[in-house]
Amino acid sequence: MATKRIPRLTDSRLVKAFFGERAKPYHYSVSHDDFDEYDNEAPGEYWGVEVPDDLAEKWNKGLAACRTAGVHPRSEEGLELRYEAMHGTQKIPAMLAEVAHEREIRLQAESHAKDARERVLVERAGWEQGIRLVLSHTSTTVNQRLAPRLAEIGVTDPVFPAVGALPKLGDTGSDYQHKFSYYRLPNGDVLRACPGIGVELYTQDRALARAYVDITEQCHGDDESDYFRRHASEVRRYLVDD
Repeated sequence: MATKRIPRLTDSRLVKAFFGERAKPYHYSVSHDDFDEYDNEAPGEYWGVEVPDDLAEKWNKGLAACRTAGVHPRSEEGLELRYEAMHGTQKIPAMLAEVAHEREIRLQAESHAKDARERVLVERAGWEQGIRLVLSHTSTTVNQRLAPRLAEIGVTDPVFPAVGALPKLGDTGSDYQHKFSYYRLPNGDVLRACPGIGVELYTQDRALARAYVDITEQCHGDDESDYFRRHASEVRRYLVDD
């Protein structure tokens, strides 16, 4: 009997509901040593079920019906269409209704997570207003010369700022290797800091920004390959209308 493979189908509920006892699972691997230019399969793991041709044709017919109707194959509507193509009725068994229900729960969880990520991005955009000044990891001379100006707005140290008394706005979350936090300074500016790792200031104080540029350019010279010299040049262009 001629058969066809349906790759990556491992959910026993789908296998039983659509193929009963006529599906045979398969699993094999192709190693890099086994592979050559004439092989049709790249190195990797392969698994799924092997079914008779007539069932494979009905399986594909059900998937095509889902595409025509514009529904997901594992939604309730999609499973009904696929079950009808395979068995002639849209009344799906409980095991398939369970598959559809699990998908809905997963989609809801993914939607909530996406909404939460988008809220965080909106919040960050609100916090990251003004002129961005990279404070940490500049030269010691820059830090020393800039320290009095930073102290005026409540930044005690450009590398290890004291943030315990500052209102905390939020965190960058798990998207970063190091978790940075946002703090509101007394003058309204925002400090983005992971003390000892990185510190940035988002300021509305253009005079402070000009002082930052002047000091950085003096200390880092004319080498545009230097990150902080390039950053100072970007801030300088931002201030060109002053």
